[in-house]
Amino acid sequence: MNVSIRNSVARAAYSAFMSAAKSSDQRGDATGFAAKAFPGDRITQEILLRGATGPLTTGDATQISETVGAFIGGLAPLSAAARLMARGLPISLTSRASVAIPYRTGRAALTWVGEGEAIPVKSYALSASRVGPLKKIAGVTVHSREFSRSTSAAPIFERLLREDAADALDVAVFGSTAASDIAPAGLLDGVTPLPATVGGGLAAMEGDLIALSAAVTTAGAQTVVIVTTPELAATIKIRKPELADMVWPALGLPAGRVVAIDPDAFAFASGLVDIEASKSAVLHMDDEAPTQLSIAGSPNAVAAPARSMFQTDLIATRLIFDVSFAMRAPGLVAFIDGAAW
Repeated sequence: MNVSIRNSVARAAYSAFMSAAKSSDQRGDATGFAAKAFPGDRITQEILLRGATGPLTTGDATQISETVGAFIGGLAPLSAAARLMARGLPISLTSRASVAIPYRTGRAALTWVGEGEAIPVKSYALSASRVGPLKKIAGVTVHSREFSRSTSAAPIFERLLREDAADALDVAVFGSTAASDIAPAGLLDGVTPLPATVGGGLAAMEGDLIALSAAVTTAGAQTVVIVTTPELAATIKIRKPELADMVWPALGLPAGRVVAIDPDAFAFASGLVDIEASKSAVLHMDDEAPTQLSIAGSPNAVAAPARSMFQTDLIATRLIFDVSFAMRAPGLVAFIDGAAW
């Protein structure tokens, strides 16, 4: 993976925001701003244009198709889900709605064979999981025009964007929500939680970690990482510093949730990214349950609070990603709720 393209999504969003802030028209010239601010970063311009600025090489086309995956991979310091994607199996859904991923339901090991003896024929017992179709994860951020004048605007904007994306990924991936028309299933969907060890303290922590690790290794995992809340992750690292490398904190998890997972059994797919900025939109300012600004009915419904970007001198930047994910085989993720140590 070309490390340089990990910055392209954040740069494209910042370019859209800055061009809208500085331009007298609705959208400004985001690609022009990107060309000046990030010379040599052609992928950022391609993202903003949703097409080519010139003849594309095969390498350019590959980089553009990998942009979302690269951006997510760059979130690894902030997101346990991003670390999973960096370790997991990337899947291409180009021209396909979904892809079946085979996994073995039994072993078929090679054996020793004497000279001139018949070689055993091994037959795999296979089943399959499925990744896809791609689902849309999106958000709108709002900043003031005065913010665009700050000499620190670029790093602050990019940091906030990365944190928002990291939090959203962790909540989605380590959730228990069933698959729907708008979202893939969380990895804990259909997984029965193990009982938490009672008693508290170091003994309870060790009991929980042993039970979780046993559950996934019995199912076939050869590598195990622990994903939990920042508080519990810090507790594990303080009490058992030798386990630090296998403990990944994740924001957005319920208090007391501890997840064990085989990172090599994770598969994901990503598509392109869509970025736009506006300083004349009217938005329903709700980050949990936004609705249409007005809905005809008896009586008519009007969303509140609503805010005009034009009237309040703000710039809204919208990002849309296409992502899907799944475990390659069942049983390779387990979790406990209500851990108390």
